[in-house]
Amino acid sequence: FPTPVDDCYAALEWADNHRADLNAADLPLVVAGDSAGGNLSAVMAIQSRDEGGPKIDLQALIYPVTDGRMGAKSWGDEDKQLFLTSDIMTFFWEHYADSSQRLNHRASPLLADDLSNLPPAVVLTAQYDILVDEGKAYAEALEAAGVTVSYKDFAQQMHGFFAMPAALPAAGKAMQWLAQEMDRHLTAAERKDVVVVGAGFSGMYQLYKLREQGLDVQVFEAGSDVGGTWYWNRYPGARVDIESMAYSFSFSEELQQEWEWSEKYSPQPELLKYAQHIADRFDLKNHLPSTHASPAPTSMRTLTSGSSPQSAVDESERSIWSWPPVYSQPPRNQTLSAENTIKVIPTEPVYGQRKVSTSRASGLPSSVQDRRPCKRFH
Repeated sequence: FPTPVDDCYAALEWADNHRADLNAADLPLVVAGDSAGGNLSAVMAIQSRDEGGPKIDLQALIYPVTDGRMGAKSWGDEDKQLFLTSDIMTFFWEHYADSSQRLNHRASPLLADDLSNLPPAVVLTAQYDILVDEGKAYAEALEAAGVTVSYKDFAQQMHGFFAMPAALPAAGKAMQWLAQEMDRHLTAAERKDVVVVGAGFSGMYQLYKLREQGLDVQVFEAGSDVGGTWYWNRYPGARVDIESMAYSFSFSEELQQEWEWSEKYSPQPELLKYAQHIADRFDLKNHLPSTHASPAPTSMRTLTSGSSPQSAVDESERSIWSWPPVYSQPPRNQTLSAENTIKVIPTEPVYGQRKVSTSRASGLPSSVQDRRPCKRFH
């Protein structure tokens, strides 16, 4: 001491200064290590903060050494004297730093006066490890200083287990947890109260009512617009098989007065127009992602002959588009026309824990009540 610390910091600065050479200019900078490596990683985060050095995005500490005083309760536990014993660890400390140097935070990060403004930390310990107490104590100290921390103690494991995936199944689980937590910390996430999947009639109703309660809602929709079934099903002659009024939202009396259906059984374009009107009228589209991968289907699409419905061809534009996932795979080497497309829509969906018979032409429940998802939520 402090040669290993100085060497590590020099390596950290070199890596940061050579990001472009390493094809890592846009990648996060992470310090990580197990045992003594966990100690040095923790020290790097503190030193880099104190010296205005490289911006570290995350520290991953696997059963780290954090306290050179060697006085934690777990040090003396007989059931923890396994792969790493107190005698062995004392030998290591005595050959690394003298008694006064061990109190320096560059040797014992747990003894640092200030642990605030450090990068997020993922800390992992083992139940039957003499270092478990100081590892946990460091995670708690970081959290108390306002650092974002993920901590997990792996039950019935000893020091060094992480490096033994071929012998200890828990090592694989620990690696998976570590990767998951690192990804969670490094990937920017937008927090929402509620997520609604699908911007059809039911989805828009849920969005309206949830937003009315003051919740922050995000809607995910595969299509590039609202409408759900009536966005995708544009085959010739598509129309409702119940009265159009069944699709009217009743949460706004003004809306009911201002919209007039042109036909008792409206065609698909009018249903889609009504859905778009609702979305615009109540500013619902702001809760949908700004870009969508799936293009709007044209009025007539056919699936080309082949073994897999992974793509389809627009007969008028000859453009490739993604086949909607609601359809089953058609017979091999057979063209899927508008006439037989609607016959493969799944039947008997479950609404509210009970089965409802459906119309094969639309996939909608056959009773008026169950065909009105917007009404059923009132």
